[in-house]
Amino acid sequence: MSTDTQEKAALHGSLASDAFRLRYKELLASFDPSQVGRALVAFIRLNLRDVVARTEPDLNAYLGFTEEAFLALYDGGKLQPVERITPLGEAALTSMRQRTGIGYVAQPSTPKPPTADELLEQEVRNDFATLPGDKMREKRRTNRRYEAAFQRIAYTLGGYPTIA
Repeated sequence: MSTDTQEKAALHGSLASDAFRLRYKELLASFDPSQVGRALVAFIRLNLRDVVARTEPDLNAYLGFTEEAFLALYDGGKLQPVERITPLGEAALTSMRQRTGIGYVAQPSTPKPPTADELLEQEVRNDFATLPGDKMREKRRTNRRYEAAFQRIAYTLGGYPTIA
């Protein structure tokens, strides 16, 4: 590695370290800073030295190495928080996992609530299956939206649109 490349690597390594501390300050507040620093340096030297040496000096790459090292140490139980991780710290940890893909599990999306039209359609289907014909006709006659929903889905009910 040339002197110029070594200088760039040192500069980007320092910038990545600063960016890591700034980006994850809410998470790192729960840890002993000197322990985290020593552990990250040791992990990167032992486990990522060859990868770092083959990588062109780049802030994002070096930040990624730091994130990978932190998650490996944390998930392996080698880094323990000295204080409870706050909700903001948990959010930062999730963000780190999402950025690296290490240990990230996407949260299932919550199903959207049914719309008024879907609820009405569900009511019509239920009524068609359970109500006697005269009660169904009465509901259709007295409620325009109900009648429109019935006419819209009648073919799927096994019935046919009719005039109430």
